[in-house]
Amino acid sequence: MAGMGILNVAVTGLTAANRALTTVGHNISNVDTEGYSRQRVDIEARTPQLAGGSYVGSGVRVANTRRVFDAFATAQVRTSSSSAGYADTYYDLAQGLDNLLASSETGLTTPLQNFFNAAEDVASDPSSSSAREVMLAQGQTLANRFQTLDQALGDLDRRVGEGIAGTIEEINTSVAAIADLNQDILVARGRSGGAEPNDLLDQRDELLRQLAGKIGITVIEQDDGSVNVATGSGQSLVTGSRTATLVVLPGEDEPGRVEVGYRSGDHTANVTGLVGGGELGAFLTFRQEVLDEARDELGGLAKGVAETFNAQHRQGYGLDGVGERDFFVPLDASVPARRAAGEFGVAIGDGAQIAAAGSPGASGDNENALALSALRSARTLNGGTATYGDAYGALVAEVGTRTSQAEVNQAAQAALLDQATAARAAISGVSLDEEVAALMRYQQTYQACAQVIAAASLLFETLIEAVRS
Repeated sequence: MAGMGILNVAVTGLTAANRALTTVGHNISNVDTEGYSRQRVDIEARTPQLAGGSYVGSGVRVANTRRVFDAFATAQVRTSSSSAGYADTYYDLAQGLDNLLASSETGLTTPLQNFFNAAEDVASDPSSSSAREVMLAQGQTLANRFQTLDQALGDLDRRVGEGIAGTIEEINTSVAAIADLNQDILVARGRSGGAEPNDLLDQRDELLRQLAGKIGITVIEQDDGSVNVATGSGQSLVTGSRTATLVVLPGEDEPGRVEVGYRSGDHTANVTGLVGGGELGAFLTFRQEVLDEARDELGGLAKGVAETFNAQHRQGYGLDGVGERDFFVPLDASVPARRAAGEFGVAIGDGAQIAAAGSPGASGDNENALALSALRSARTLNGGTATYGDAYGALVAEVGTRTSQAEVNQAAQAALLDQATAARAAISGVSLDEEVAALMRYQQTYQACAQVIAAASLLFETLIEAVRS
């Protein structure tokens, strides 16, 4: 019986060492798996057996295979992922808009300067047909630049819409996968009598991290091991294995614009103003706070230039003696500011129609041309506080300031995410040095238990020989 006791003890040791070696190998294999938490085998002594008036040890057993996990560190990574996803997307969009408006090749500063330089040349020589044609050409260039900028901002708006639609699709994919994992985890726990399916839990945590990068979320763990997920403003996305989805809706005011809907069952509601955080929040915030304002201000500038320049131009006369003529296409109040830049254009088709003269029939008269060129520095916009250049400069400065702030925020959020990721890795990450040390230790344990089995076998053989003799 003693030999059987030794053999049983050795077998339990072999079993525990084998389990530990398998776990170490699993850790090493997943050293580069995103979101993986290293696992540890908890080994404890088995209940001793009473023999000969005293208790004799009966070996070991594996109590649990657990993942090394800290809920707070994981939540910090999730929160930081949401903030970093927002900051990255917002800065990328703001930088693109800033480059567009501030560039001498795509912005309005250079065309405005060239147009008024040409107007001054006409004032210097109002009878010069070449000077007049240059001014007309520069006016057309200015109009083209307004239209090109309007088209570029419209393209950026469509890019934002595509980003919103694509992000919604990614969110729904993650939401469905999280709900599926909730169900798989419940089944796995039921089969094992409550043991945690570590790898499934890691997969779900990684999906939650990815989802947080797309939209701000709140995660609430349930007693049964599942998690409920809601948007930051409270719309439920996952409840156990049930899901709700986000959908793309046409804009209420602009049908061609993409907005965000929330669909639960047969009910759909517009939640564009409610969702935030992550990439989706960045798209929506940038569109509302930066892009829309930039389009409105650009359109307002186009209307202001057309209105004030035309007002002065109508007071003069062209070489043909005709007055009361607009230089730019009039943009009346019925034209929304957001569309005005796209409709900005030149109304005259001949340089001779430029109203340089203050009275009809005087080809050398430059009275009105001087007044037109003086509009370069006249404070005609924003209630008489800004020139054309000032108004555009304010737009460029506003976008530039927001871009600079976004850049600082992006760097800060990236640093916070790195810190949170490092803190989680310090707790849950796989260290190859530690795993190799554990591998050697459990190998030695395995070999030692094998030696105990060999000793037990020798003891059996000795006892058998003794019985035979």
